[in-house]
Amino acid sequence: MNRYLYAISISALFAGNFFLVASVPDSFFANNEPSSAFLSIIPEASAASKKAKPKIVSLGGALTEIIIAMGHEKQIVGVDTTSVFPPDTVSKFTKVGYFRRLSAEGILSLEPTLIIAEEGAGPSTTIDKLKRTGVKFKIIAKNNSVKGAKAQISQLGALLGKEQTAKTLNQEIDKKVAEAKTLSAKFTRKPRVLFVYARGSRVLNVAGKNTSAHAMIELAGAENAFSDVEGFKPMTSEAVIAAKPDVILMLSRGVESIGGDDKVLALPGISLTPAGKNKKYVVMDDLKLLGFGPRLGEAILELTKQLQN
Repeated sequence: MNRYLYAISISALFAGNFFLVASVPDSFFANNEPSSAFLSIIPEASAASKKAKPKIVSLGGALTEIIIAMGHEKQIVGVDTTSVFPPDTVSKFTKVGYFRRLSAEGILSLEPTLIIAEEGAGPSTTIDKLKRTGVKFKIIAKNNSVKGAKAQISQLGALLGKEQTAKTLNQEIDKKVAEAKTLSAKFTRKPRVLFVYARGSRVLNVAGKNTSAHAMIELAGAENAFSDVEGFKPMTSEAVIAAKPDVILMLSRGVESIGGDDKVLALPGISLTPAGKNKKYVVMDDLKLLGFGPRLGEAILELTKQLQN
C-alpha cells in the first residue's frame, strides 16, 4: 500500500502538483493515517497566496508617489487629483476627486481594502463616513521638513511591509540633502527668493512663512523674501519691489497658467527687482518642489544648484 501511494504522489507531482485523490480508495483514509513522507510530498500554499493583496486608494500626491516607489502600484485602484507623478503610471488610476473635496461614495465604489490619506484630506464629513465603513483607514501625518518626509516614508514602509525599501529611500534623501548643504555653505550670502503661486494671471500669491515653499527655500540655503508674512498673500507690485528678491521661484503648472516662461518677468513689480533686472527665475515641478515626498532630497539639491548659478 505504501509503495502504491508513493507512486501516485510522485506521478501527481509530475502532472503539475495536483494530487490524484480520485485514484485512492476512500477506505484507505478511513482506516489509515497518511505517513509523514506522504504529507511532505503535498505542496503547501504560500503565505502570499493565503493573504490577498490590498486594494489601495491613495489620497495625497506624495503618498501615491511613495507607494509607487515601494513597488505597490499594481495594488492602487484609485488616487486623488494631486497624485500626478509619475505621470505614465498615475494616468492609469481612477481619480476620486480633489484632495480636500472628496466623495465617500466615489471612493467606496472602487471597493478598496485599504485607504491611505494624507493629513488634511477632506471634507471631514467624508473622512468620518470612510472611517465608519469598516475599511482599513490610515491617516499619515504631514510635516514640511526632511524629518517629516522621512517619517511618512517609514510609516508607509511599515504599513506595506516595505521597511527596507523605506530605509533605502530615506538614505537617498539624506545623501542629497548633505550634498545640497555642501553647496549652500559656499554661498557668499543667502539669496533672497520670492515664491509666486499662480493659477492664471489673475490668481497670484506670494508665499510667506509656515508654507511648504518657505521650508524648501530655507532647505536650499536661501532666504524667503516674504518671511515677515504668514502663509500666502495676494501679490502686489509695491510689496514685490520692497522685498527685493534675487530670484523668482515658481511651479511649472503655474508658469503654464500665465502663458509660459516669457511671462514670468512681466508679473507685477518683478521687472523692478534684482531678480527681474538679472532675469533670474527658477521653475520646478509642482509635486517635486512642494510635495515633500521621496524626491525631496533631489528637489533640495536641484534648487540649491539653481540658486548657486
